[in-house]
Amino acid sequence: METLNVICGLIGVFGLILIGVGRWMLKEEVSGMSWWWRFSVRFVPLADLLVLSRFWDTAKSGAFTALAGMLLLLPYGALQMYQSSQIKPGEIAAHMSGDLKASLYNGMLQEHLSRIEAKKENCAKLNQFLSAWYQSMAARRAFLTNAKPDMIAQYNQEAAAYSAFRDVVNTENAALTKMQNQPYDFGDISNQDFEAYQEQQARRSAVASSTQGSFLQIPGISTN
Repeated sequence: METLNVICGLIGVFGLILIGVGRWMLKEEVSGMSWWWRFSVRFVPLADLLVLSRFWDTAKSGAFTALAGMLLLLPYGALQMYQSSQIKPGEIAAHMSGDLKASLYNGMLQEHLSRIEAKKENCAKLNQFLSAWYQSMAARRAFLTNAKPDMIAQYNQEAAAYSAFRDVVNTENAALTKMQNQPYDFGDISNQDFEAYQEQQARRSAVASSTQGSFLQIPGISTN
């Protein structure tokens, strides 16, 4: 987008130069005419059109040059209008009232705490399973001294699986620690976060309304 701005800006500058050249050519055309025409071209709005209609053969070169310059201004103007119409991230939340933000924050905080509790419960189950698995393997390891090679190979395969599962559990524990240490005060929430949560709530409401509407359309089901 920055490159496009530069290109359109350069085209616009060239357009301004053409407009200036066209205006200069038009003034040169009336330089030998009466003082009224010279004054009108310089100071009277739309006087260029009067000169062009009165002296078409001599004034058309300057008029077309200026017109070409005006056309070259269009890309830059259109780009500026497009950019001004685009809503920047966080712009909507920047104009939210304090009460609305407080309400959104309460919902965000509750969901954040719920995610932490769910992650804690999941990690507790994983750690419990990992501990039981380790104790089982430790108890069976003592019987491998005189075990057959195929039993040892089977145990080593299980040990590799245990190691891979332990890495997964450690990753989950690290994610839980990160979630618990994440700053989540009101001031830590950005405008983009507020907007994203508000859009998420709107999508949830739309899905709930759609689901309810589909339920009401099922034959034989009454909501009374």
